[in-house]
Amino acid sequence: MRDVMLVELKELIASTPNVMVDFWAPWCGPCKAIAPTVAKLATEAKNCTVVKCNLDDDSAASATFNITAVPTFIRFTNGVETARIQGTGGGVSSLRKLLE
Repeated sequence: MRDVMLVELKELIASTPNVMVDFWAPWCGPCKAIAPTVAKLATEAKNCTVVKCNLDDDSAASATFNITAVPTFIRFTNGVETARIQGTGGGVSSLRKLLE
């Protein structure tokens, strides 16, 4: 799973049928806690590309995707946002649903 910046992220969303983005920040405790789970799920995802976007490195992504809390996970299908999870409260099962 790789970190992408806004320009690459927009291109990826436009050109890839199924994308899940993990919007995170290095200072975010919950982001650090869930990172190993997200990495594991990313390797298991067969029909969804999973990437990360570090909002400290690319603050424009926050405004572009209306990110108001981290972590935020967004699923895009054919270029359209189809699901969003803010925080880690939904746990692994919620993240798995984003990848289906």
